[in-house]
Amino acid sequence: MFFIKKTQSEQCERTQTSKRSDLTTLKGFVFAALSAICYSGNFVTFYIFFEVLSLTSMPLVLHSLTHESIMAALKYLFYSLAGAFLGLFGIFLFASEGNTLPFTPGGCIPGDALSPVQLTAIFLMILGFGT
Repeated sequence: MFFIKKTQSEQCERTQTSKRSDLTTLKGFVFAALSAICYSGNFVTFYIFFEVLSLTSMPLVLHSLTHESIMAALKYLFYSLAGAFLGLFGIFLFASEGNTLPFTPGGCIPGDALSPVQLTAIFLMILGFGT
């Protein structure tokens, strides 16, 4: 996903040379947030860096400052905040069931059967991080 967006933003940079350094800096912040997500060790750091990614990538949507880009950025921010709420609520439910939050080999859910609360938490996290 990042490489597709990178090539698209490079094409935008070719047309608008005055904003080139600003976009390059923003892409650097987005890449740093993506790298941090890859190195996160538990759900909490994954959530924090996912939100950093959402907030640092929003100016890339907003960069042309037209009415359409401002409306798209507001829609992006709304979906990000709604997804953040669902993801955080899923993490709270997941932790309340006594599950460990660090990522471990083989998964972090003990046992074979999942309780309805665990299934709800997993569904909310998938829905929240997928938006």
